[in-house]
Amino acid sequence: MKNKEIDGTISLEEALEEFKNESEENKDLLERVDMINSLISFISYKRSSYGYTQRDFAKITGIKQPMIARIEAGTTIPRLDTFVKMIHGLNCDIIIIDKKDK
Repeated sequence: MKNKEIDGTISLEEALEEFKNESEENKDLLERVDMINSLISFISYKRSSYGYTQRDFAKITGIKQPMIARIEAGTTIPRLDTFVKMIHGLNCDIIIIDKKDK
């Protein structure tokens, strides 16, 4: 039974599911947000696995450390050129795949 049926509240997961089901535009927006969050998580994980501090990574990428902290915390969504600097700073590449080819 859903929370809102019990006490008038709704969980975040339920709210996101309802939002997604309202329209295709909402669904597309949530997919983009998920993709961005996945990319940020990957960058943060790889940076840590290489033993780089945020300060080290800032020197490698030319991106200021406070910006890296905000990106990794999810409070700032980086521009594409910032993503590219971060990906290249980890010695990785970006590959684009046409969704129709999946």
